[in-house]
Amino acid sequence: MMQAGILFADMHGFSCHASCLGPSGTVQLLNSYFDCLIAPIEEKGGYILKFIGDAILAYFPTAVGQPDPDPVGAVRAMRQRLADLNQGRHVKGEPPVRHGVGLHFGEVLFGNIGSSERLDFTIIGEVVNVAARCADETRALDVDYVATSDFVARFRSDQFLPIGTRRLRGIEEPIALFGWANDTGGRVVPSAA
Repeated sequence: MMQAGILFADMHGFSCHASCLGPSGTVQLLNSYFDCLIAPIEEKGGYILKFIGDAILAYFPTAVGQPDPDPVGAVRAMRQRLADLNQGRHVKGEPPVRHGVGLHFGEVLFGNIGSSERLDFTIIGEVVNVAARCADETRALDVDYVATSDFVARFRSDQFLPIGTRRLRGIEEPIALFGWANDTGGRVVPSAA
């Protein structure tokens, strides 16, 4: 068992992108998108656990006596990299890339799981499920980042603001959710003059 911040990121509208781009363009888009996420996660003390199609599962382990990882800093850097990517896409007349990121904190099981023929290192537990459901909620809430109160409390972030308590699919108790301050859900917002 370990305690960790969990980050689940899933590209929105991937099927639509893929149908327009063809195989090589789809791979190029995925690689560009993952470039926006991987370095910030690793630079801030996180680990990429899995690529799941157009999604990423990452974790930020915490341990007594060790420096804390910085998943909030990772999200901040991811946002900037995605904005830079989308600026380049805009110049080329391409649609923006949006995603939903769910963030949760708690205790997870980890280890090699599988069959006698094939094992895979992974993390499991309700914490992972909650992070994935938070990523799902980004669509319903029309925002890009949703964190739980457990995540916000553990990583002491004032970057997230309360957005209400919701019942997540497959999770028994309603959970207080927080959104990234000034999250426009990928919409371009004119700057104040």
